[in-house]
Amino acid sequence: MGDRLRVGLAGFSEHPWRSVDKTRRFFLNAIEKKFEYEFVDSSDFSGDVLLNFSSSKWWQSRENDFPVIHCIHGGATIDVEFLKKNLTNLYRTDGLIVNCHSDVELLNLYTDESPIVSLLQLPVDHSIFYRRHDYTQIDDIIHPDELVIGFFARILPQKNLHGFLESFYCLKRQFKKLKAVVVGNYWLDYPLFNWEGTQYPNYIQKLINQYQLVNDLKYFTSTLSSSDLALLMSRCDIIMHPTLSVDENFGYVVPEAMACGTPVIGSAYGGLKDTLAEENVGFAMPTWISDSGLRVDLASGTYACQKYLSDHDIRKNHSQNAMKLSSIHYSLNAFQNKLSAIINETVARHKRSENKDTKVSLGDFLIKNNTDVNYLPDTDGISWNDISNSVYYYTSKPTYNQEKHLVYPSSPFHLNQVSKQLKMNNPMWPATFDVSSEEIKILDTFSNSHFIQPTQFDLNYNTKLNSMIKKGILNFTKK
Repeated sequence: MGDRLRVGLAGFSEHPWRSVDKTRRFFLNAIEKKFEYEFVDSSDFSGDVLLNFSSSKWWQSRENDFPVIHCIHGGATIDVEFLKKNLTNLYRTDGLIVNCHSDVELLNLYTDESPIVSLLQLPVDHSIFYRRHDYTQIDDIIHPDELVIGFFARILPQKNLHGFLESFYCLKRQFKKLKAVVVGNYWLDYPLFNWEGTQYPNYIQKLINQYQLVNDLKYFTSTLSSSDLALLMSRCDIIMHPTLSVDENFGYVVPEAMACGTPVIGSAYGGLKDTLAEENVGFAMPTWISDSGLRVDLASGTYACQKYLSDHDIRKNHSQNAMKLSSIHYSLNAFQNKLSAIINETVARHKRSENKDTKVSLGDFLIKNNTDVNYLPDTDGISWNDISNSVYYYTSKPTYNQEKHLVYPSSPFHLNQVSKQLKMNNPMWPATFDVSSEEIKILDTFSNSHFIQPTQFDLNYNTKLNSMIKKGILNFTKK
């Protein structure tokens, strides 16, 4: 026992966000198994290394007696001003733990003389999340003959329940026995880009009524036990996760659903780019930035859902692949071994370094956009232009090509033909545009009641279509 490293733990109090607190518990369990440890509230710690889960104190200037490893929970996209201010307080023998490749890329752009940036993908508790086969306890809720598509997330505009409902509405026209399961609680006071958050429950209810989905949708709060959550995930034939939450640095929904043998159609964004990277386990919807916020190719996700729901053999094959991948890459044992290796390597690097007193320096990466364009409502905090350059590295960065793609509106819209003003009916990115007569002509070709029905234009529209995609008025999808 005496040969084990002594790890100080800072910022490990219970966290109000369920997903972050789950991560905290995974970290604690791993540390308890691998190291001697103590909880640290003051600066008098004298152990081998300090692991900072969420304390701002340990980002401040300090003496370099031991290395500090900081956990980055999606902050590389939204905490850029904090990082600009505090990264230079770190030493090159300190460490940063991130949960997706996009964060590695970003943090290496933010710094020239970088601390150790370590990728640590989060685990799944496979004693809870595994494929269930007995659904008798929910047969009175979901009939055994019904197909089921699921949505599992906190319910706020950035998680894109409205996009899920649009896809579900389209799918219902083809699959009459299709039902939807929605699991999550509304988060009305989400602190970032929450332009219409308090009105979101009303918006969702109106959408359900408009699409006549009242009898086809089953709603559960997130107070479900983890076992019941796994049961519902297993019962779903597919899960759709069209999140555009700008700090989606991992996302437990995908690996947990994979452990339950359910393919996920998710946004190719942040951590989901990693968990959905493997072929034949699910489908990643392309994402990109526009002048008015994040965009996801919802049409491609709807097509992928149609493919899964139409072909039982594909669902079964991808289900088996997903369970296998989850058991290998997202096991508790793999997580614990990786975290242990990160801590040991950080301590070893600190001991052998001849430059223990060398601090981190910032790189030349431009944090803010050099543009005055603003199609979104004003905000009191972070604006879209403040972080869009960083958010770009979380996206899948597809490029529009008229010969390979079709286009469609990024959301339902209201067009005033007299004032030539376009208002996107999008609670996540409620942009307003002044539009030209040529843009109005393009928009008039779309059915606003069914916005993800793509349309092809001749090549004469190429420049204008590119401009409307850049603004965020149009999305594109493969032909």
